[in-house]
Amino acid sequence: MSLDFASLSEAGTPAHTVSISVDVHHELICAAKDLRLILLLRIEDYYQDAEYEATDLPYLAKQIMVMRENIQSSAVLSFLEQFNSLMNIALLQHAKIHVLAD
Repeated sequence: MSLDFASLSEAGTPAHTVSISVDVHHELICAAKDLRLILLLRIEDYYQDAEYEATDLPYLAKQIMVMRENIQSSAVLSFLEQFNSLMNIALLQHAKIHVLAD
């Protein structure tokens, strides 16, 4: 089971996706709590869907930058790199990012 992050195509199907395991998610959320990164904490519940509106993405990008500067875990850094790429695609398309618990 993973938590999947997706930008959707015009047809409503996932166009670009990134997944995070429960272990990496736990590391990410613990660090986000310590750093008080509110937008990242939106995904605190691994088993619940969430959403980032297009207007959230510039602020989320800043929080990802803060996280990348303050975390040592290579697994979390790898996820953040992938998530940042997905977010840049969504920014260009003025699209939401859907977070889907599967």
